[in-house]
Amino acid sequence: MVYRNISDDLKQTALRMRVRGDSPEEILCMTRFSLSTLYCTQRRFRLTGDVAKEPALGRGRPQKLLAADIAYLLSLAWHNPSKFLDEYQERLRRYHNITVCLATIHHAFEAAGYSIKKIMKMAKEKCPYKCASFI
Repeated sequence: MVYRNISDDLKQTALRMRVRGDSPEEILCMTRFSLSTLYCTQRRFRLTGDVAKEPALGRGRPQKLLAADIAYLLSLAWHNPSKFLDEYQERLRRYHNITVCLATIHHAFEAAGYSIKKIMKMAKEKCPYKCASFI
């Protein structure tokens, strides 16, 4: 059989049919899943008391930057925008003792809704000559 999700309700029904005394062949004919699925469901129910799989915890790679670090980056971009990501990288290394690559900083800005173009625009707006020409 091909891989498909089988609902927990159907697995519980199959176990109730098994307790009631139905043969595995009858159960498989009615539920349309394989014999190994029935046996795995029985085994999981005996071990854990439930037919559902445990949710996977901690999937994926842990984040390099925490929310406080990203907030620090955003405050740097707002109060003192610079044109280069390596300046942000140096500040994180010096003041937060975190070594991250430039791509991580770029992704953090993108996730917060900032683009490099927007940060460069903020840097130009902070320039006193630009402000003087605007007034």
